[in-house]
Amino acid sequence: MGVLGNYNGAAFGIGAYGIGFGGGIIAGNFDIGVVGWRANNSNYSGYFNGNHVIANGTKTASVPTSKGNQLLYVMESPEVWFEDFGTANLVNGVAKVKLDEMFLETVLIDEEHPIHVFVQVNGECEDVYVVKGMDGFTVKEKNNGKSNVEFSYRIVAKRLHFPDHRFGNDPVWGPGDTHKYSQRAPKRPIDYDEMVKQDMEAKKNWKPTPMPEGFQYLNTPDYKPELETQRPASSMKTVEPNPGPIPVSLPESIQDTGLAPADSGVKPDMSAKRMK
Repeated sequence: MGVLGNYNGAAFGIGAYGIGFGGGIIAGNFDIGVVGWRANNSNYSGYFNGNHVIANGTKTASVPTSKGNQLLYVMESPEVWFEDFGTANLVNGVAKVKLDEMFLETVLIDEEHPIHVFVQVNGECEDVYVVKGMDGFTVKEKNNGKSNVEFSYRIVAKRLHFPDHRFGNDPVWGPGDTHKYSQRAPKRPIDYDEMVKQDMEAKKNWKPTPMPEGFQYLNTPDYKPELETQRPASSMKTVEPNPGPIPVSLPESIQDTGLAPADSGVKPDMSAKRMK
């Protein structure tokens, strides 16, 4: 094991924290395993070269709304697809659509792995059908129709280098029926106060759930580590925030790390900051 982050499960905390430029430190009552924070819309707060797996959870985007940040969920598939959307026009009942050159560099399209095309006509005409190609497709109106009308399309193609994936075992959870290691998740409220209340109740009423043989719970409300290491007080260094403008507005629950903007002329102090 390379890195193990932990905290007292009887309280709240964060197991491990990675801060990039312009990042902040979360405050409040949260139980989070790992946080990566980077200035909004800049570079990456996390980067993985290889497979990235989410087990017993969802892949979500947290977006701002008038009722606090809300979660939007990704669609999942047993196969590996890339997709694109667009609009085109029937001219005298025919339209030829050439796929984006950059998109074509990311997918595999051949006789064994054809594209899928879904068309929605945005006006009156006869029914239409699709003729697929290797770098695009043709939409034709039936019954020799000659309509001039717009249509929308969605195309789906196999990701390059992953054309034959369909499912694939995750050996982490062991052999056989693994349904017992997953439980139905409660519906998340839209209201902030209700969500906080639900999280608090879930922690208060937490009970261990089945895990594969050899797994162990390491952080629970009654967890008491046998050995805790701590740096000597003489080696600890207090880090004061550097001056400089904050690039974005942060909620009251988020602490600025004090790292200065790149063009401020202030050299950030990268010494370790100890979290209490």
